[in-house]
Amino acid sequence: MYQVVTRDGDQITTLGHQPDLFDTFTVKGTTYVVNMINHGNQSCQAEEIVFGDYDTEETVYAICPHCGYRDADCFEWTPDVHTHNCGKCNHKFTYERHVEISYTTRRVGSFD
Repeated sequence: MYQVVTRDGDQITTLGHQPDLFDTFTVKGTTYVVNMINHGNQSCQAEEIVFGDYDTEETVYAICPHCGYRDADCFEWTPDVHTHNCGKCNHKFTYERHVEISYTTRRVGSFD
């Protein structure tokens, strides 16, 4: 049995199994994600996932359209258009990487 608490230490629930990091579960209509585990005292910390509509167009980092999670490691993802599972809520979404190329030039020597 694992006790699940919030960052502030408030009790959320008790799980009848050993959770893995980023496991999601729902209690009374609220969905949580496990973000820390202490196997020594059989407890874990979880945070609420807030589902909604998020601005995901032309952003610096990939943002999950389900929960708004900003993934700072998205530069490691496969280029072009693909699907990805969110690192927070684990819901699937598609992404498209946009690349902009620019050039700077400088003279070499004189132009006599």
